[in-house]
Amino acid sequence: MHLNSLKQIIPEGIVNKIITQATQPPEKMSRWSTRTMARAVGVSQTTVIRIWQANNIKLHITNDLIRDGSFKSVKELENSINNYLSDRNKNPKRYVWKKRRR
Repeated sequence: MHLNSLKQIIPEGIVNKIITQATQPPEKMSRWSTRTMARAVGVSQTTVIRIWQANNIKLHITNDLIRDGSFKSVKELENSINNYLSDRNKNPKRYVWKKRRR
């Protein structure tokens, strides 16, 4: 789903809040989950997932790469993300699912 169509369905303020808060997790959390973000903003988990997908938000990037105040412009941030993804795609690592111990 494209970002513009999401803004027609969901108020733009909510979309912007979800996008900007993605890099600013609450205290005592290293990152947002879609479930906790949805609860905090007052939308469904599916809505958060769609907004993150439409904006190419990947939390492994925000945790490893993006910190508040790290970039002087959006273009600089975009270049950094694209470089990160390019390097990661050159040497991909297969994800292996592991069963959790209870």
